[in-house]
Amino acid sequence: MTSMDRIPLFLYRTFDKKYQANAFINHGHFRLGLLDNYHDTDSMPRQDPHEGEVNFPILNQNVPVINIQQQKQIGFTKGTVYYSAVSLNPTYILCASGPEVTQAVRNGFGRYTIKINNPQRLLADITNYFQNRICGIAIKEVQYTRNMEIYSIPKAQSNIDKLPQKAQKYSNECEYRYEVIRRRPHRTNAPTKYLCVHLHRRLAYLEKCW
Repeated sequence: MTSMDRIPLFLYRTFDKKYQANAFINHGHFRLGLLDNYHDTDSMPRQDPHEGEVNFPILNQNVPVINIQQQKQIGFTKGTVYYSAVSLNPTYILCASGPEVTQAVRNGFGRYTIKINNPQRLLADITNYFQNRICGIAIKEVQYTRNMEIYSIPKAQSNIDKLPQKAQKYSNECEYRYEVIRRRPHRTNAPTKYLCVHLHRRLAYLEKCW
């Protein structure tokens, strides 16, 4: 989870349909989308064919040298290790933007923006709603570091593969996301495209911005 001091005091969530925004505020009705949906979604501002992947090259690493004829390792040389990771459990997200996002970027997602004045309250409401039906839930800050070269993974970021990662070109979105991880379904059952939340009450910590 994003550390408490890294979660802003408020976030923005934008909808392209007014009835969805009103349902969120007035009734606590909203949905989280399966991460895989964003590979080929029709919504171009949110489309990312590599969504859910973590990729970066680590420079100046000890890389084994293999003698093909002898079929054995004969030493090491300095080289680049290409790291990649992806979660096998179905992951669902509710995307939001941090305070730094511009209105122009928000308008690219839709006309109806809601200010989440207490992001932790919303996290608690989602947690209570799903209770024991999920593996994990968190607010995470997106890292715009995909394919950026690094020399090592600092100890403080040893969980870097657990952080959502996107390419630098998306950095103006200032994205944070509510992330819910479900247990992997039986191999014959595909995960549902959405997780719906129905709190059936007005969320006083949400504010209209249109």
